[in-house]
Amino acid sequence: MNDETLKFDIMNCAGWAYQSIWKNRALLIKIALVPFILKVILNFIVLIEMDDLGLLRQNLYRIPDYFVEGWLLVSFIRFLEFEDRRFLIPFGRTSNPQAASQDQ
Repeated sequence: MNDETLKFDIMNCAGWAYQSIWKNRALLIKIALVPFILKVILNFIVLIEMDDLGLLRQNLYRIPDYFVEGWLLVSFIRFLEFEDRRFLIPFGRTSNPQAASQDQ
């Protein structure tokens, strides 16, 4: 292998990621809103009941949040890698913002 095939420029990679996220920020904010609200609610519940909860029970309360964060991370990676604007919504449906904008 020559040196040209092994070159990786982290600055170009980071710059591309920032540009891509900024260009699609409206869609990404809409998708991230539900996991953020769920995280706030579950953290609020744990904070209220923290006196009687052990660490295990706190994490059991937060299990839905962990699953939703995993879904969000997989969706973001899929979006950045394949530029696929359809996000998998739980229970088998897909969100397709392009089709919704074409209908208007």
